[in-house]
Amino acid sequence: MGIICCICGKKQSGWIKDYPLAMFSSGYRVCAECNEYYEKIMNADSVDDVQTEIEYLKDKIRNNSEINGDVKEYLDNLFSMENSGERLSKFEDAVRCTICDSLVDPFADTCENCGCRTFIDELEEDVKYEYDIVTVDNKLTGNINKDKIKKIIKHYASHGWRLHTIYTNELGKNAIAPFNATACEDVLVFEKKVSI
Repeated sequence: MGIICCICGKKQSGWIKDYPLAMFSSGYRVCAECNEYYEKIMNADSVDDVQTEIEYLKDKIRNNSEINGDVKEYLDNLFSMENSGERLSKFEDAVRCTICDSLVDPFADTCENCGCRTFIDELEEDVKYEYDIVTVDNKLTGNINKDKIKKIIKHYASHGWRLHTIYTNELGKNAIAPFNATACEDVLVFEKKVSI
């Protein structure tokens, strides 16, 4: 089943990549051609640089008789903001994913492109975190000490901590002949929001 571009109204094959329209849920999709113009507008430093792109999308909107009212209103507001020179850098920063740099709805919990949690509301306020590091030695056989790790995670979780990172530190990597080369330790990094 194909999608219909919410800007130009052109039906796309299901095999062609489509893009979500920023500020909206994934229900509003844009074809690759319209997305290219839209991205240029959103990434431009000056309104003068993107007049051609703005006119192109305005023409597509005029020719699409079945355009959704919410989409039309959003794009009209975007173009009026562009024409009045109100480039709001704070607004642009708020809708950029910090991982993949794609546009994200500022009210969404996750980025549609990479799945990263956005936490925009927490980024705007001055949030402080506390970290704690715990190391767990592996068993003599080289296996991880799963029971001890579970016990530590449960203990920290019950006190409001969350597991931020876990990695293996290969202690035996540079071991000389008589020592166990499989010796490793697992490093657990826990994080907790500090309330001031």
